Amino acid sequence: MTISWQDVPVERYLNWALTLSEIEYSRLEAALALLPCNLIDAHTHVCRYGDIQTLSGSLMSHVVSTFPVFTFDMAARARSVLWPGKQFRSARMAHAICGYRHEAINDYLLRELPKGDLLVWFGLPSSPQAVIQSMERGEAVALKMYFHSVEPPLIKVRDIFPDPILKVATRLGIPIILHLPTALPDELGEVTETAQRHPGLNIMLAHLGGHGGQGWTPRIKGAYAELRDLPNVFMDTAFIWDANLIREAVNALGCERLLFGTDEPLSLIRATGYHHARLGPRLYAPDYHWTTDDDVPSTVTGQTPVLLHIQMVEAIVEAVSGDRNALKSIFHDNAQLLFSTSKQRVAPMAPQLNGQAPMNTAATASQSDLISVVIPTYNHAKFLLTAVASVQAQSYRNFEIIVVDDGSTDGTLEVLRKCYQDEVHYIWQPNRGLAAARNTGLRACRGQYIVFLDADDRLLPHHFEVSLRAIRQFPDVAFVCGNLRTFGLCEDFQHVHACEPSPDHYASLLRGCFIVNVGTCLFRRDTLVEVGGFEEGLSACEDWNLFLRIVRQNQMHCHHEIVMEYQRRPGQMSQEGGRMFASAYTVLSSERNHFTRVEAYLSAYRVGIQSVVKYYGDEAVADLGSLLKRMELRKAWSLFVKLAHWYPRGLLGRRLAENFTKGGGDHLCM
Repeated sequence: MTISWQDVPVERYLNWALTLSEIEYSRLEAALALLPCNLIDAHTHVCRYGDIQTLSGSLMSHVVSTFPVFTFDMAARARSVLWPGKQFRSARMAHAICGYRHEAINDYLLRELPKGDLLVWFGLPSSPQAVIQSMERGEAVALKMYFHSVEPPLIKVRDIFPDPILKVATRLGIPIILHLPTALPDELGEVTETAQRHPGLNIMLAHLGGHGGQGWTPRIKGAYAELRDLPNVFMDTAFIWDANLIREAVNALGCERLLFGTDEPLSLIRATGYHHARLGPRLYAPDYHWTTDDDVPSTVTGQTPVLLHIQMVEAIVEAVSGDRNALKSIFHDNAQLLFSTSKQRVAPMAPQLNGQAPMNTAATASQSDLISVVIPTYNHAKFLLTAVASVQAQSYRNFEIIVVDDGSTDGTLEVLRKCYQDEVHYIWQPNRGLAAARNTGLRACRGQYIVFLDADDRLLPHHFEVSLRAIRQFPDVAFVCGNLRTFGLCEDFQHVHACEPSPDHYASLLRGCFIVNVGTCLFRRDTLVEVGGFEEGLSACEDWNLFLRIVRQNQMHCHHEIVMEYQRRPGQMSQEGGRMFASAYTVLSSERNHFTRVEAYLSAYRVGIQSVVKYYGDEAVADLGSLLKRMELRKAWSLFVKLAHWYPRGLLGRRLAENFTKGGGDHLCM
């Protein structure tokens, strides 16, 4: 049968889709009961009749031809039926197929986008300047480009998203939505290379990295595992109804990197998914013009097709076993955070706490002066409330608090819920270390300025006021920092660093990290994004590494006021000599590549080595002995190589032999 797009019975298909059977209504109601009140659909489409030029014959035999037209009025009708009682918003983009007038649909989106919905700009790689201009105008929360938007289709990520466009998207904090030309296992190298080449760019893989409608395969498990270490890669669930596939993505990436999407209007199809022996994943949908399969198993034809929208929602609920926190992340929080990195901020639906809107929500905060506070925590629930309280006590009131739980097992979420409820944005991730937790928080920030506070430390009430005054006074600096005092273990003291009248901060940092704690700093968010955040390969000294990478190309300023309190207690990372020595070695050694014959920097570098040896050398030798005693030979060898390079005479002393035979002692105070 030959059919043109003008002959597709769009209205009949839509009316049928929105007339739910009793069973469908019951299933939808049960799923909605588990979902949060506020929802974001991160992947939807629109277009009008006048926006279609021509559609190919091959497309007309495909499921996507069911709704060649889908206007905002149609979307509103669907929303009223499928999301009763929910505050709902959609991220809308042009239909992504060659044959549509994409520029006209972008104009339609700009003029007619319903209040609360989010604009995703559709760009063509053949018009990079036009795409860049649209991003610079700050009109959209994300950028979508597509390999089938031109003929012949594009086949490489670089062709779909040229580097000049990605560089601008990275600079502006605009995430991209990437629909891969083929399945993720075949495109994994392309995704990895793109994510690593642009570490500050957030990438959302449409359809869990596939074309939509795909199911779980053994190959996909390995591909998802490879994405685990790419923190700037996210995925949406658009047009996915296989709970096993979604569960695999959750297991690999955690709930915080998945976004709910429907691919509406494709979700408004009544069909049964199955695996065809010859053709692979298919849909049995006998009442549509594009259905052509002639050897569908009787076990499939005997079922009554169910609206795919319902199946998609149910699949996510099943994949996370109905966990309400996970569902809140996937159906709302993750989209709000990802899209709020762009110029057009996504204001939350101001949550209520005891009948009052909580302080410092985006609905009340001025974005230009908003300070985002990132508090990473790992089994520090007993300290966390004090840290949060120190932020709440700030004299400057325009801030947001983001707590990143790095896989805690001590009831951190329950502690926060009990005391702060909606005043703190909580993100959970599998344990990946301090640097990764800080980067997760950075991606979630909406503020122009960023403060990182460890969960066992606390800020003094004037931190934000003093720091903001300083960074406004010096508009060319990337960050400002101050001083601190300690509390807890050992004798408390105040750390005060002094800078030269005309300091070369890069040389100063090579000599040693005079900024004792990152919590004394106020950063410009743009700078952190530009340098790619914290180095997640470091187990310590990641803040020193960050300072060096920033100050190589930027200025900083020290205002010298005491703005935070640092807790000294047993078991802190800074008291693990071997770990600190190894990380400091990595930081300085990598920095050595950035200067060659500049004597001032070479001299500062040598002083830095001496400082590392002085503070951590003997403790590192002691830890090496402990590692040998415990037969942790790989770690021991790695530490031995670094000690042999920088502190060979330490290996000849008695400390190594003593700790190899006795196992070493506790290292409490440095």
